[in-house]
Amino acid sequence: MSITNQLRKKRKEKNLAVADIADQLGIARSTYYRYEQGVIENMSSSTLMALSEILDTTPQELLGWKSEPVISVENSAEFLTSAEYEELHQFLLYLLYRRTLVR
Repeated sequence: MSITNQLRKKRKEKNLAVADIADQLGIARSTYYRYEQGVIENMSSSTLMALSEILDTTPQELLGWKSEPVISVENSAEFLTSAEYEELHQFLLYLLYRRTLVR
């Protein structure tokens, strides 16, 4: 999804008018409207950051970048079935055991 679509979608989700966002950014309504229409394509990073704060999102999401979930040992159970989690646990035990053999 393009930034223009994201801006419009997020603004409507928060029930904000173009004027509301323009006022918070300290810019003319027409300038913000041109951001949403894609007329202005070279948005500054400070404007992008301010918009992400106003719209309760991240710059990455506004730009349409996909973010992959971060999987760690601590949260791996959220992403794995119980069988996969047990297999991972057994593999970690094996790695620790193998480490003792190498020393």
